[in-house]
Amino acid sequence: MVRRKKLSKKALLELRSKIALEHIITYFKLALEFSRKGDVKKADYCIRKIRWISKNFGVKIPRLIKYFICRKCKKFILPSKLRVRVRDNREPHLSIRCPRCGAIRRIYFKRKRK
Repeated sequence: MVRRKKLSKKALLELRSKIALEHIITYFKLALEFSRKGDVKKADYCIRKIRWISKNFGVKIPRLIKYFICRKCKKFILPSKLRVRVRDNREPHLSIRCPRCGAIRRIYFKRKRK
């Protein structure tokens, strides 16, 4: 009989969050692949799974992946269909518009101080 080494609670939580993050990245790659093939429903399913993993395992969704999830309708923003504009109204920012619901996400740039 082989005895396994017991992990501390902290080590277990770190391992659990690391595995959850790997799953999030894998599901995002799948969503990108499904969107390239034109299967929007499967891409949305992958995004639902990403949000479920994030919520239940207490892991933040990486920023790069967040840019492709609409804040309003919580669907996958297809890279081929999104509208991107560079604006300089109040502060320089990038405006990304969701093609399904029309919500706008702004990504602000930091200005260099003189």
